[in-house]
Amino acid sequence: VQPAAAVLIRSFVAPGPIVRSPRWPHAIAIGAFILVRRDAYERVGGHRAIRDRLVDDRSLAELLKRHGTPLPVVDGTGHLRVRMYGSGGEVWRGWRKNASVGASDSSPWLALAAAGAGLVVALAPLWCVLRGPHRLGALAALLQLGARLDVVGVAPTPRRYWTTLPLGCAFLSAVTVASTLDRLRGGVTWRGRRYRV
Repeated sequence: VQPAAAVLIRSFVAPGPIVRSPRWPHAIAIGAFILVRRDAYERVGGHRAIRDRLVDDRSLAELLKRHGTPLPVVDGTGHLRVRMYGSGGEVWRGWRKNASVGASDSSPWLALAAAGAGLVVALAPLWCVLRGPHRLGALAALLQLGARLDVVGVAPTPRRYWTTLPLGCAFLSAVTVASTLDRLRGGVTWRGRRYRV
């Protein structure tokens, strides 16, 4: 799931050039480790300014960028290592929470359509390999592996699991459906608190 999420974020949600460009409002940060100058952090009000936000790392990144702080996304894998989740339940709850904020940026129907498209893209190579056209399936599988290679440093995973990327994408599609339903029901619960999204 983590490599699939990294591919999705890097490819569609917040590609590096868009995050770095001051002309785009898109911003992203990884909550486990954000390196920011103290004066920039204090100038925007720090975490106090975003205390009511569900996904605080993204909210802080957006606030910093809006106030002129550049946001390069850099690979720090040679310097630190973090573990985002410790169990399958944590993975489900964490990405469901994160996706609910992403889903709130668009209509619920668009989010559901994106979840469906994600499922098709994830499973199409396997379908084509098994049912044909086989060359198209092989090409799509190679493209998926290429996307997986692009996030090796961000989401290190033993090579024997690389072919499970479509399962991670399917999982994230299911998470998007669940988070969209949360939004339609009025909010999401995270660590005992109810948030409107």
